[in-house]
Amino acid sequence: MSVVECPNCGQSFGAVLMVCPYCGAVRGGRPEGSSPVAPSLLEGADPSSFRDLRGVTLFLQFVLTGVAVVGVVGAVNNVSYRNLLGELLAGTYRGTTQEALDLEARVQLLATYRLVLYLLTIVMMIVWLYRVYVNLPHLARERKYKQGWVIGGWFVPFLNLVRPFSLIRDAWAKSAPALDAPPPSSDAAPPIITVWWLTWVIALAGVSNIAGQIDDSTLEGAPTVVGWWIAGDVLMAATMLMALPVVRSVTRRQEARCRNLIEARRRSPV
Repeated sequence: MSVVECPNCGQSFGAVLMVCPYCGAVRGGRPEGSSPVAPSLLEGADPSSFRDLRGVTLFLQFVLTGVAVVGVVGAVNNVSYRNLLGELLAGTYRGTTQEALDLEARVQLLATYRLVLYLLTIVMMIVWLYRVYVNLPHLARERKYKQGWVIGGWFVPFLNLVRPFSLIRDAWAKSAPALDAPPPSSDAAPPIITVWWLTWVIALAGVSNIAGQIDDSTLEGAPTVVGWWIAGDVLMAATMLMALPVVRSVTRRQEARCRNLIEARRRSPV
């Protein structure tokens, strides 16, 4: 098979590929004169049944960004609320009662927004990952887990701490654009996926549980709880921002592989 060099990243790859397997850059024109891909590499591929990911990916990114923004705004608001509680404890508060009540109302409102957006994020992550996992057989890749785990893996206690992470790493590996090589191990997935998931688990299972164990029924305990709320807001915002490149990476790899399969089928009809 003839080889071309990607004008974007400089890596060399098989000329039959329409998308660089290293950086995802789409080549212009068609690779005339290249050797066809071996039919065995295309066995089971059905790119015509590939389910488009653009709409669900775009909406998921919008929701992730929304949670991050609410997390940042919530953290700033909670800092003001914690300062207010500190002033009340020290007897140095000089504001009005209405101002204090308004600040507390904003805290509660942002907490409600955050919860609604977080639940929407879970739903959209499941929808996106389900569509990604459905696509794998059409891209001539065998799934590591049964399709039902894409949904059930988020709700089984303790297993939900690792199964969604494993599913996403498997999807990333099996979506490799290169057609003339076996898929990389899921262990080769970018570190951002691991860091993102660890941050998510810490934000939810760690910070939230700690905050829930502290007695906030008294004014003395409230600032400590709010401090943990601030930590949770910051971690959640970071988690959502790190999820953006993870989602984009898997989506682009699948789209690139689909384009490559279409081109390979054109050259090597099976």
